[in-house]
Amino acid sequence: MKLFQTETRERRTLVAVFAITFSIAVLLTAFFQTQVVQGEQYALRSEENRLRPIVIPAPRGNIVDRNGDIVATSVTGYSVTLLPSAEEIVTATLRDLAPFLGLSEQRIQTLLDQRRRRPHDLVTITED
Repeated sequence: MKLFQTETRERRTLVAVFAITFSIAVLLTAFFQTQVVQGEQYALRSEENRLRPIVIPAPRGNIVDRNGDIVATSVTGYSVTLLPSAEEIVTATLRDLAPFLGLSEQRIQTLLDQRRRRPHDLVTITED
């Protein structure tokens, strides 16, 4: 009787070890497939999905006082903003935009210092 129990226990242990080994092999294969084989594809998709501006026009109009005189009105405003990126790219972009936006060397240095202090924030170059 003990011999039968020992064989059964050994068989169960062998089946459990095989099942665990097979499960780990499946997980490692999926990990390898995702990270190594498809890693570049996912990195590209991530980079493309980093920023997706959605313009939602606000329902605005004129604000008038009790006599019907316009107190405030809507105007379109624009701003030039830099996304977080490598410092060399930001510096080159600022130097390329300087003639068009009328940026002085001092203003460029101020913007670069601002970016160094908060590297993950947007940097507003100029606004209307």
